[in-house]
Amino acid sequence: MSSILKVDTIQTTAGAAPNLNDMGFSRANEIIAAYYATSSSSAQTNNTNSHANITGLSITMTPKLATSKILVQGIIAGETYGSHADRGLRLGVYGGASGTTFLYDSQYELYMSNDATQRIGKSTIAYIESASSTSARTYNISFCSTTTNGNAIARVNNYGEPSQMLVYEIGQ
Repeated sequence: MSSILKVDTIQTTAGAAPNLNDMGFSRANEIIAAYYATSSSSAQTNNTNSHANITGLSITMTPKLATSKILVQGIIAGETYGSHADRGLRLGVYGGASGTTFLYDSQYELYMSNDATQRIGKSTIAYIESASSTSARTYNISFCSTTTNGNAIARVNNYGEPSQMLVYEIGQ
C-alpha cells in the first residue's frame, strides 16, 4: 500500500516560506560545489606594477547560496632569478563579475634579499570571501615580480608545472 501527500504551500509556524534549515536540510560546512583549473603555460615578468593573469588559471562560477563562503586556492609552480638580490614572486587573486577586481596580494613568495641565486618552488595562495549573492563571478590567479628591475625576473610554469587552482563554495 502506498500513500501520496500533495500540498500547494508549505509555511513555517510564523507563516513564512521555509528555507532549507527550517526543513532540517542544513548545508553548513558542506562543500556545495568545487571547480578546478590547471595551467602549464610559462610566463615571466620583471614588473612589480601590474599583475598578469596566469593563462588557464581562471574559473567562472555561480554560487548556489548567497550565504556561502567562497574559497580560492592555488598551487603555483614559481621561480625567481637574476642578479638583483632583492627579488621574489608575488601572487594575486582577482574576482568579481568579470574577474577584474583585485582581491588579494601575497606580497612575497620565493623571496631573496641577500644574494642572486635562483629559487624554484611551489607557492600556495588562498583567499576566502562571502558569496553575498548568487550572481556569477570569475576568479583569476595572477603574478608579478616583487621588484621592477631587469635583473629580477619572476616566472611561472617553467619548472614543476602544472600550476593548479581550486574554487570551493562552502555552505554556511
